[in-house]
Amino acid sequence: TEAALPTMDRNGLSDPYVTCRLVPEEGHKYPKKGVFSATAYETLTPQWNQELEIPLRGGSLDSDGYFRSEDVVDTTQLEVIVRDADVGRWYLAYYFFRFLAIVVVIVAAAARIEGMSDELTTNQRHVALASVGAIIFGFVLSYVMAVVRRSDDEYVAR
Repeated sequence: TEAALPTMDRNGLSDPYVTCRLVPEEGHKYPKKGVFSATAYETLTPQWNQELEIPLRGGSLDSDGYFRSEDVVDTTQLEVIVRDADVGRWYLAYYFFRFLAIVVVIVAAAARIEGMSDELTTNQRHVALASVGAIIFGFVLSYVMAVVRRSDDEYVAR
C-alpha cells in the first residue's frame, strides 16, 4: 500500500520534492545542499521514478565501473528528506522585484531614447540611482532566499 504524505497546501495536497545527502560517520553531510528530485505538483502520493546522482568520496572505481570502499559503505548513511515546495513570501518578493526590474529597464530605455534622462538634475539622478540600487538589492536578496536557499519550503518527512 502507498503511504500518503500529509496535506501541506490550502488545496488539500502537497508539492513534494526529495533532497538526498550522504551522512558519513565523521565529517559533514555532502553534498552540502543535497541533490534534489523534481517537484511532484499537487499530489499526496508522489512517484518520481527519477535517478539522483550523488558524488562519492573516499573510494575508487573497479574495472566493472562500480564504486568500491568498505570504509565509506559501512559508515555512511543516505539521508532522504521530503519537503513541500511553496510559493511563500520570499517567492512573492522575488516576483515583485523581478517585475520592478523589468519596468525600470523599460522606463530607463524609453527615457534614454526620448532624451529625457539628459534633463535630470543631480538630485533626481541620485534618487533614480538609489531606487535602482534598492530594487537590485531586493531582487538579489529575494532570489537568494527563494531560489537558492528555498526558504519558503516546508519540511514534510524524513
